Amino acid sequence: MRVSLAVAALVLATAASAVAQPRPVRPEYKWCYIEPPFYIQHCVFDSIEECRLEIYGMGGYCNLNSRYVEPPPAAQPKMRKRSAR
Repeated sequence: MRVSLAVAALVLATAASAVAQPRPVRPEYKWCYIEPPFYIQHCVFDSIEECRLEIYGMGGYCNLNSRYVEPPPAAQPKMRKRSAR
């Protein structure tokens, strides 16, 4: 009885730790390779040139990723005006 209770506790602890771990966030890239015949999207390219080089001779095409969000522009440092003398 004690062994089965210990095994059950171990299984429960293992399952709880597997569920509690967050999934890593996969970055979204700007360009996707669309793979025929089922039109599967592989969005792993930063530029259309990179996408075209990767799929050369394989068929399919490159398309903009509809889920891609352009990052906001970097904040420009404010310049202080010189005081006139």
